Amino acid sequence: MFKRVTRRLSRSSQDLEEQAPRDINKSIMTNKPLLVIAASSDTFDHAIIHRWKREGFDVHYEHVHGDTRSSTYAVEAHGDNLEPGENYAIIAYGEAASVLLPKMFQAPGKLCAIVAFYPYTIPGPGSTPPEELRVQVHLAGNQKFAPKYPHFWYQGTHAGFDEHGRDTYDHIASGLAWSRALDCVRRGFGIDVDLEDIWERHLAHEFVTRNATETIGTMTSHPSVVHMPTLTGGVGKGELHRFYDEFFIPSNPANMRTTLLSRTVGSDKIIDEMLISFTHTQEIPWLLPGVPATGKYIEVVLVSVVKIVGGKLESERLHWDQASVLVQAGLLDATLGAVGLGQGGVSRLPIVGAEAPRITMEGTGGSVALNELIPGW
Repeated sequence: MFKRVTRRLSRSSQDLEEQAPRDINKSIMTNKPLLVIAASSDTFDHAIIHRWKREGFDVHYEHVHGDTRSSTYAVEAHGDNLEPGENYAIIAYGEAASVLLPKMFQAPGKLCAIVAFYPYTIPGPGSTPPEELRVQVHLAGNQKFAPKYPHFWYQGTHAGFDEHGRDTYDHIASGLAWSRALDCVRRGFGIDVDLEDIWERHLAHEFVTRNATETIGTMTSHPSVVHMPTLTGGVGKGELHRFYDEFFIPSNPANMRTTLLSRTVGSDKIIDEMLISFTHTQEIPWLLPGVPATGKYIEVVLVSVVKIVGGKLESERLHWDQASVLVQAGLLDATLGAVGLGQGGVSRLPIVGAEAPRITMEGTGGSVALNELIPGW
């Protein structure tokens, strides 16, 4: 089982600085929960097996072909061989999902969770899973089943959307399904992973110790970071180390402050909404690349989407309103910079400056008026 961790919602910079680095993976897990992956292929996608192993599961692949005792025996035997108090989970694909779903509903035994990807058929309306069994079904867009238990459709996809080697593989659908399946399986085992602790240790190396090598040490073997409005960042440890060491860590002004406004934690992702405030006393390559210091005070709300795999950061995407930054830096005038649009043109660009970040601090009842850009409001 994974070790339960007491969550801390915030830390002071001193706390983060004083904590010694440790092996995140060892802090998350004490032993490995048993996970059986079942499909009807002899050459199943090894990437799927690997990603479950990275999350700390003891993964076994079983070939299921047809609804016979000999075909499903190896899967069911995993439950028979467990010690009292132990349990296991199943991830099944296609034909194997069609075969195993009704069997597990009837005799789940030590099964704690079953996730089915694009089964050909599902158990009839009169067949319901036991209350203690976590069930989740992922359906391709052209499958019109409507089970009473948790299920998800992926519009525009076909069976095989989660398997890399198939022509029907869909990167977006596979990523969404992965987050949901991971959550289902963890809940079945009663696993609690403290993603916030992992993320805050990464932030400590970026902003407190300001060490590029330690920052990269919190990331997977092939990480990526992209600041979307400026397309700055890096892919891979080498490129990211250079980016952090030369262009990110030393470029942030001394008075830069970060205020966390909200945080959403999922099974494998953290989404932070934060207010960044600073005086533009030096070039900031990741935010205003190529722009010399303007001396302007700037506030901007950033949204960071972080993906964590196996206790390490795999990717981070950051979004913000670059037009607001440019207005505050004096590089863009919403009235003088207007462009013609049709016969009448426009009187000003539909952008705002510091009002946007200010409303996050004051709330909607503060001094910032809404709808000022809508003609006739």
